[in-house]
Amino acid sequence: MASNSDLKTRLAQLETELGQTQNYIKEKLNNLNNTSFEGAAFCYFNQTVVLDYEQYSTHQVTGDFHVNNLSSTPLASPRILLKITTEEEFKFTGKYKSSNQSQQMYNFEWERIEMGNFDQVTHYFLKPIEADEILPTEQLTFQDFQIIIPFGSTIRVDGFVYFEGKQEGIAAINSINIAG
Repeated sequence: MASNSDLKTRLAQLETELGQTQNYIKEKLNNLNNTSFEGAAFCYFNQTVVLDYEQYSTHQVTGDFHVNNLSSTPLASPRILLKITTEEEFKFTGKYKSSNQSQQMYNFEWERIEMGNFDQVTHYFLKPIEADEILPTEQLTFQDFQIIIPFGSTIRVDGFVYFEGKQEGIAAINSINIAG
């Protein structure tokens, strides 16, 4: 079991990382305020991490991936890619339909796309089922995904958004990082 002082040190580290991430996002948003928004979109994560120091078994990340359209025109055919990098086995769950599930059984808002050039274990390529575009100043969100990893594991989750005519993808302004 971790000592009280170890837990306080780890909490201070997490608070520092949170402050750095918030400052980074504020800086990016300020930079966006000074830029032309024609064709501009950005994406980012927000997440909660449950670190189970009592049981020393798993960590759980619950997150959302947001895509914002800051342009004056709709962005067609949005697709997102969540890329998970870790040496450990993990479990990814979310509210998405896979190719072998019926839409009638559940009320899915997202569908996983099988792409031959992506590793199906670590890459989650998703498209919204009903939203064919993101209107100006609107946001599209993949909500409440969960990643469960063994205690002490290191994981990184990167996000990208793709649109019709923007096939190289736009990287998220932040990522999810847990260092075991």
